[in-house]
Amino acid sequence: MKKWKSNKRVWLFVAGILVAGGIVLCAAAVYLSLRPYYIFWRSYQACMHLADPHQTGDFRAAKGLLALQVQLPKKKTSYRLEARFSYLKPDMLRLHIRGFLGKVSCVYHKDIWLYPAQGTVLLFRPGLPRWKVEGGGSPAASVRESRSISARVSAPVPTPMGILADLHKFSMFVAVPMLRREMKMKMRGRESVNGVACYVLEVRPRRRRREKFKGSMTLWIGRKDYLPRKVQVADAGEQWRAVATMKQLELNPRLQASDFLFVTPKRTQTQEIPMKQLKRFLCALPRLVREFGISNMVNYVF
Repeated sequence: MKKWKSNKRVWLFVAGILVAGGIVLCAAAVYLSLRPYYIFWRSYQACMHLADPHQTGDFRAAKGLLALQVQLPKKKTSYRLEARFSYLKPDMLRLHIRGFLGKVSCVYHKDIWLYPAQGTVLLFRPGLPRWKVEGGGSPAASVRESRSISARVSAPVPTPMGILADLHKFSMFVAVPMLRREMKMKMRGRESVNGVACYVLEVRPRRRRREKFKGSMTLWIGRKDYLPRKVQVADAGEQWRAVATMKQLELNPRLQASDFLFVTPKRTQTQEIPMKQLKRFLCALPRLVREFGISNMVNYVF
């Protein structure tokens, strides 16, 4: 009887170990399968926190250098551009872009100043009447003026499309299952991008979402701040590919409002364009992408 009781205790102990081991293995499997979605959600939260003009506790300003490389279908050469940017919350943005189409300078502060280095400064202003193109075309360019920058106005933060629209409003326990239902994510290891240790994630849409996009996206997300340092987007057959790399990023640099004053270059004219015209084009852009496709539009431009 004593021997049977001792054997029973041994078997119960072994069974307990097996059950505990099974629970640990299941928990580890669930953790590994959900971890990419958690990292993606944390990265989205970090980007929204950085872009939000009202969140100035941790990040008030940023500046850096973003490089973009595009490989088009059936073309051996790739197109490159670099953009230096400065951002001061809540509503000041400055860009200097250099690429295959030349140089472009842009300053945003309620009005949008755009200088493509071709002799004319484009000034997008709110409050102007919309052009009537069918009634004679756009107005003539005005003479050069010394115009000061507009008064401070909070800028709206654009939201990503689809499932990401309100993702930052949800908790992790709601957002992660939503992401898992719409996307497939896998961890591809860890790499360093310009000296920053990153997680590497591969993102693919679920079968029911492949009508809109059949390719894949690879993300390099910083392990400390969860900000993306590199993004690669390609179609299913990798006929075209776009890679954006954050070569430099400085958070909370010393920026002032005077850094965002636009000085009209000499011997240039200023073309005033209603802000409604630009918004109308941006609203029509998604429909153009759906109808013509990204690769066809890029081929048409280049």
